[in-house]
Amino acid sequence: MATAVFNQADQEDAIRLANVALDVATAAHLAATVTCKEARFDEYTLAFETAVALRTSNLAKIDALIAADTPAPAGTVGARCEKAMSNGTFRPVRNMA
Repeated sequence: MATAVFNQADQEDAIRLANVALDVATAAHLAATVTCKEARFDEYTLAFETAVALRTSNLAKIDALIAADTPAPAGTVGARCEKAMSNGTFRPVRNMA
């Protein structure tokens, strides 16, 4: 009977040691996961900020192109003066030749 009690005590000690090892491994895994997530988030943040800066630069270029291509107001030098084909009155198209 004493041998069974000693075996049970040895098994309980082994279980306690295994639980401690599991706790240590779990803590190490959690620390590694947090470190990895922080690194990936930093990479994402850098890529996002780079994309936003590129988008802002491209929008500024587009705005400059639009501003350069804005036609002059009617009645000024360089303004377009052609007449509309029908002005929405459903007239037949004029002979342009």
